[in-house]
Amino acid sequence: MNKIYLPIILGTTREGRMSELAAKAVEKIVVQISEDITTEIIDPRNLNLPEDGTASLNPDFQEKIKQADGFIFVTPEYNHSFPPSLKRILDAEKDLSPYRIKPAIIAGVSSGMWGGVRVIEALLPVLRALDIYVGSRDIHFYKVQEQFDESGELLNPQIATEVEKAVLDLVKKAKILKSGRESLVA
Repeated sequence: MNKIYLPIILGTTREGRMSELAAKAVEKIVVQISEDITTEIIDPRNLNLPEDGTASLNPDFQEKIKQADGFIFVTPEYNHSFPPSLKRILDAEKDLSPYRIKPAIIAGVSSGMWGGVRVIEALLPVLRALDIYVGSRDIHFYKVQEQFDESGELLNPQIATEVEKAVLDLVKKAKILKSGRESLVA
């Protein structure tokens, strides 16, 4: 059985970002679900993101996107939308085929009660334009400042359950779509 590769794409470069704790919590849950899943956090701070948008991202990132069987986006809400660094990542390449026909889940991160609902809504049309299939299970890190202890451990078992259910659904879709992509190439 081939492993399913699900990179976790962190949406912001902002200092003091709580979404980094959320991404680490998601990563921890993903690796506990199955040995057949591999994951890693892709941090936009480690990518070439020039402001003018003229340069491509680094080849290592491009290869990870090609190898991905699905995506987990963990992003904070910025003024009812998503961070410019995430938009820059998604728009970096002219060849968008590495994103196509792959599933994704979105984890919204917010300091308020809504848990990033608006960032998820804002991100959906962009992901659909890339031909990324977004399932119906979203993850909501609401009042994120209250969800982690001082060592960064997730305190809320309800969110952990939400993450696990969403990832299990994503894995199922990733396997189906991977099989379909492979049959198109054959």
